[in-house]
Amino acid sequence: VIVELKVAKEYQPADEAQLLNELKATGIKIGLLINFGRTKVEFKRFIY
Repeated sequence: VIVELKVAKEYQPADEAQLLNELKATGIKIGLLINFGRTKVEFKRFIY
């Protein structure tokens, strides 16, 4: 599992693209994009 931690008001398309590229490059199947920049922690799960 690759875990990307961010502190931002909202996700940017570049954040998602970066995680997908890391999944492709490493052959790892699952990634989590976690954002601590809002009042409630948000996350997105990616499967490649």
